[in-house]
Amino acid sequence: MKALKIGGFVVLGLLGLFLLLGLMAPRHVYIKRSLEIPASPAEVYAVINDLSLWDAWSPWKERDATIATTLGEVRTGKGASYTWTSEDSGEGRMEIVGAWPNDSIHMALQFSDMSPSATNWYLEAVPAGTKVSWTMAADFPYPFNAMLFFMPFESGLTKDYDRGLVLLKEYLAKKTSPMDAIKYEIKEIDFPATHYLANRKVVTMAEMPGFFGQAMPALAGAMQAAKIDMTGTPSGLYFVWDEAGQKSDMAVAIPAATGTSLKGFSAIDLPACKALSIDYYGPYAGTGAAHLALDEYISANKLTFDAPAIEEYVTDPGSEPDTAKWLTRIVYLLKK
Repeated sequence: MKALKIGGFVVLGLLGLFLLLGLMAPRHVYIKRSLEIPASPAEVYAVINDLSLWDAWSPWKERDATIATTLGEVRTGKGASYTWTSEDSGEGRMEIVGAWPNDSIHMALQFSDMSPSATNWYLEAVPAGTKVSWTMAADFPYPFNAMLFFMPFESGLTKDYDRGLVLLKEYLAKKTSPMDAIKYEIKEIDFPATHYLANRKVVTMAEMPGFFGQAMPALAGAMQAAKIDMTGTPSGLYFVWDEAGQKSDMAVAIPAATGTSLKGFSAIDLPACKALSIDYYGPYAGTGAAHLALDEYISANKLTFDAPAIEEYVTDPGSEPDTAKWLTRIVYLLKK
């Protein structure tokens, strides 16, 4: 009986200590690690944004050969995800919850039954290439935050992030071309003279999805009400893409018969010219890699690009739910 009493006091004492440590331990952990990588923001973004490439430079995969990953239906951009299981590292899930081409990627990372943590990437153009920052923000509820005194969570993750950035740098350096992981067929075409009805605006990267979501249906509805026929594919016209200022001068546009006008919308005429095109299949957030491929081709062949860059949205998302089957034709006009 005396032993039971002593045991009870020990348990109460340990519980009290645990609760006390919970008051002393942090409840929020934030980690940020950065590294300059000799590659452009577009090159780095294309690799980080494609979850199917992560095993090639993952610090956890390097350390734990038992990790097995399973990709979700979407592999790039917002909505892309994968799950993992491991004999040594447990299990979990990661999902891209926001992606802004060549600028930043936000992810939700969840270990087993824990609450999701925010792990984000930020890309900044620097003279040497790109400053890549990888962050983690995690909350630990009281009193379980006391476990931070007994496990090397912050120091261990800091080492993993540092190693991961080094492996990412090495992965990019080994590639003979930024587009080695993704191959595109670049076609030389004759772009016809095209008259567009459009809503043109300067928007930030964050505003762009909302602008598309509102402006395209509004334009299509106004054309239908005015009995103006579409003569081509709904498109995005990009006149200025300012990575540093995070703004884009763009237009949501639909081709119509030459000379057609529509109240409340502008008219844009593009002349016939030689052009380059790529047929890209996948979610819209992944088009950055295809744009990069065209940029490289133009540079390698000493050609000159003439704004705007054009994205033709061939597939109607309303009739095709599988984003992997969405066709976006990207067209770069060439100066004579």
